[in-house]
Amino acid sequence: VSKIGDGVFNYCSNLESIVIPQSVSFIGANAFWGTPWLDNARKNTPLVEVNNILIDGTTAKGDIVIPSNIIEIAGNAFVGSSTTNTRLTGITIPNSVKSIGKSAFWQCTKLTSISIPSSVLSIGASAFANCNNVKSLTIENGVKYIGRYAFSGFKMTDLTIPRSVLSIEEGAFNGCNCITTL
Repeated sequence: VSKIGDGVFNYCSNLESIVIPQSVSFIGANAFWGTPWLDNARKNTPLVEVNNILIDGTTAKGDIVIPSNIIEIAGNAFVGSSTTNTRLTGITIPNSVKSIGKSAFWQCTKLTSISIPSSVLSIGASAFANCNNVKSLTIENGVKYIGRYAFSGFKMTDLTIPRSVLSIEEGAFNGCNCITTL
């Protein structure tokens, strides 16, 4: 097994124990949402990780630093099944992260600034959508792909898109009507 897709074990109410082999290099959004296993993992740490993939941070609050061993932030990692995350006020993404999954930080409404390091190659669809208080966004040279609606609804005043970006998908900056410089 190398991939566990979106919602595969979603709400498996009897799933209390899992063994995920090292061969798994991708875990989709909400793969374990609503399971006793994830609930128990959250009791030990607000940042639940498997095989260097951050799969859940829905109980994290304040300013957080993502551990330097994380290579991927899974889809819906900080949102889960809720509609808004008002507990997360700041994030530091380390240079080890290579991808940010779809809707990973969707509606984290207390975030005011985001810095994407050069190690990140891919930013998934709606990854930071509706984080409507973000006024500062830095995307470092290295990012190649920006997904659909990734940064929609931001209120920043300027933006520099690095030369490394090869693809910007539909609506990536939709509603960012405050952008004055690209």
